[in-house]
Amino acid sequence: MLDGDKQSSQMGEEQKAIIERAAKGDGTVSRADYEQAWANYRKCIVDRGWTDPTLKHLDGLYAAPPIDVEGLSDAQQHKLDEDLQYCSITYVTDLDQLYRTQVANPGLSSANYQLIVDCLKKNGVVGKDYTSDQLQDDLGDKLDLSDPAVQTCLVKYGYSANDARDESAYWKPLG
Repeated sequence: MLDGDKQSSQMGEEQKAIIERAAKGDGTVSRADYEQAWANYRKCIVDRGWTDPTLKHLDGLYAAPPIDVEGLSDAQQHKLDEDLQYCSITYVTDLDQLYRTQVANPGLSSANYQLIVDCLKKNGVVGKDYTSDQLQDDLGDKLDLSDPAVQTCLVKYGYSANDARDESAYWKPLG
């Protein structure tokens, strides 16, 4: 991740230092460093003129909240998109992926849908015969995204878990 690609060249010094510290140590990102990275992300958003986003916190992992863009002009939406991308790449993107992998996928499986299915089964959300093909079909509208167990399983493996019906979960960048 620190090999000179475009994203790593945009990565902030704080995120680089955390990843380098993990690489020189036992290869893991500490919980404290993970928390600090997300605090830095939130501060970055606020420093760019937006309200403090309330992060989703599911099973020890953070995720950016869904955004309510109502009332924002096209120019404001464009600036928000740029600011979110900048803050994410600078402070959390690579570190979040590393941390999420170390806690949710230490075996480094590339079968993300199957990992989600296994998590859903473990949490009693689906039956033992549920498959990754069914999950892919259900992600559109059949999966109950209001269920915290479903949200947790999706977030663990890097998928958005936003329940469009829960308006209170939306972040209003202008307040």
